[in-house]
Amino acid sequence: ILDPLLIMGIGPFPKLGLNGAAIASLIAISIALVAGIIYLYKKDHIIAPNLKELKIDWKIILLIFKIGFPSIIQQSLVSIGAIFITSFVNSFGASATNAFGAGGRVDMIAMMPALSLSMAVASMTGQNLGAGKPERVKDIFKWGVIFGLFIAVIIFFLAQVFPEYILKIFGFHEKENITLGISYFRIVSLSYLIFSVMFVSNGVINGAGDTIITMFFSVFSLWIVRVPSAAILSHTSLGLNGIWISIPLSLFVITIISLTYFFSGRWKKAFKKIHHPAPVSEIVEN
Repeated sequence: ILDPLLIMGIGPFPKLGLNGAAIASLIAISIALVAGIIYLYKKDHIIAPNLKELKIDWKIILLIFKIGFPSIIQQSLVSIGAIFITSFVNSFGASATNAFGAGGRVDMIAMMPALSLSMAVASMTGQNLGAGKPERVKDIFKWGVIFGLFIAVIIFFLAQVFPEYILKIFGFHEKENITLGISYFRIVSLSYLIFSVMFVSNGVINGAGDTIITMFFSVFSLWIVRVPSAAILSHTSLGLNGIWISIPLSLFVITIISLTYFFSGRWKKAFKKIHHPAPVSEIVEN
């Protein structure tokens, strides 16, 4: 709501241009933070902030760092890899860059439900493993995949059947832009089906605390498969389509690796290695 008001200066709001978008984001995030804290207090939640009881627990801090640091590295390397892919696309001209930008927005729409499911699966996996009920993880994985594929199939169908209309929503009307955009959706939308499964299996693995292995999955997929294949295929007769092909190809590879690791059950060992500062029952009682 605030974006157009602050960017264009509608009504009593100042016209701030791009700065308006930044300020709108800051306001929105701040409201969400305050609302989240109020919600926790209202529900008298176990993790509601209590400054009186706030103390430094180095064991927990180190545990959080141990589990979270690989994800930091993973996201950083993904961002750097995206720069390389973008540079490959830019070499094909402005129309290719525009098509890649529009496709990326739709990709994010398709990816958000999968990411949300991944976080939910990770939380539920950790909770059930902590409660000593690992047998539930199979159902968590199964229903995560079912829900993920259900949403992905819908977005995949729209991208395959109505790519031109989607591009026009983003203001694309020139024939060259639309042609390149359609080829992007025809190829890359296959990724929606693939990563909807991959995020769920990775969610289970992350929920068990085995975040280092999923970091290696991402590094391998991006730097050993996607970037090299995009560089090589883009210089063949496939041209720009070679870059588009590298995206679902790399995701397919990481999905196979992730599923193989999940079904091997090795992620359960990672959970057992994590030191728990107190039994779950004791934490709940306190």
